[in-house]
Amino acid sequence: MGLTPARNIAGREVATKLVIISCKTKFYDKLVYLPEWHRRYTRCNPRKCLVKYLPPFELMKSFLTISNVKGELMVSCPYENMVQLLRRMIVGVEVDETWYLERYPDIAEAINQGIVESARRHFVNDGYFEGRMPFPIYVDERYYLSQNAGIGEYVRKGMLESGQQHFDENGYAEGRLPFGL
Repeated sequence: MGLTPARNIAGREVATKLVIISCKTKFYDKLVYLPEWHRRYTRCNPRKCLVKYLPPFELMKSFLTISNVKGELMVSCPYENMVQLLRRMIVGVEVDETWYLERYPDIAEAINQGIVESARRHFVNDGYFEGRMPFPIYVDERYYLSQNAGIGEYVRKGMLESGQQHFDENGYAEGRLPFGL
């Protein structure tokens, strides 16, 4: 593991750790050197992956009404079907229980009182729909600030500590991407 100097958009030098990852599949066998932040974004390693299930597309389509309007496919569904579809999607997301309860003390209290079964159950049933995050989502500062120039300006002026601060406080709820796809 080495350190590679880099600069964030505010011009501050930051060290980027390179992580050696062994990628072994039927078609691919290679050591890959990736920045440490990449591993945080993918949130996946051979022992634990934060997305453990993704329902098949055909199942997801069963919640929708698909029609052809003037040669273009259109999708519609009742609100309850949309909620059920989303629950099917997020049920496979692994919730960081410790982090979730620290971040959302009201849920920790509800669990202590026996009102809520677990952080994971809360996230799937209500938390996602309330705008809560299931685990810490790390921001690629360079990407985030380049895509959100106004936030970059606030960081340069010292009005915000970082893009991460903005994302945690507002960006997630606003639907901003923390890193490029």
